Order: sequence, then structure tokens, then C-alpha cells
Amino acid sequence: MVECCKHTKRNKKCIRKKDKKCIRKKENLNVHTVCAQITDNFPGLKDGDKWCLCALRWKEALEDGKASHLDLDSTNEKTLEYIDLDTLEKYKINK
Repeated sequence: MVECCKHTKRNKKCIRKKDKKCIRKKENLNVHTVCAQITDNFPGLKDGDKWCLCALRWKEALEDGKASHLDLDSTNEKTLEYIDLDTLEKYKINK
């Protein structure tokens, strides 16, 4: 299983801190703070993999009724600047 925010050629700017939360590098203008569980066909990933997504793109998917489930333990608290906690908790992965 791919861990959240795996460093690949395609995803060079997305990194993880020691606390395993999604973060963003200063030069990356997108806010890749949401740790989503992949459920659909996503190039290079398979169902169940976790990946850091841009908070605003995840919010757009939510508005379109297509938001993926989240690993809240690996989702950065900076996400709360864009999406409220009640909404995030509705999509959390049950552990």
C-alpha cells in the first residue's frame, strides 16, 4: 500500500514531516494537506492507497458529491482553514 504522500517523480513537492502529516513545501502554491484514501482508478495508485491531496481540490470534489474518505490522523490541521472539522469527520476512515 502506498503511504500518504509518497515521494515520486510525479509528486516531488509533496512531502511528509516526521509526524506523518501531509504538508506543503513553500514553493508549492497548492495546499496538499488532505490525506485521502484512493477508491477510484488513479494513475500509479490502487484502491486503498493513501495520497496527499490539495485541500481546495478535495473541497471541490465534496461539492460535486465525489469526495474520498480521509485519514484524519495524517491530514494536516492547516486543512481546517479551508474545510470545517465536522465535514472532515464525516469522511474519516473508520479505524
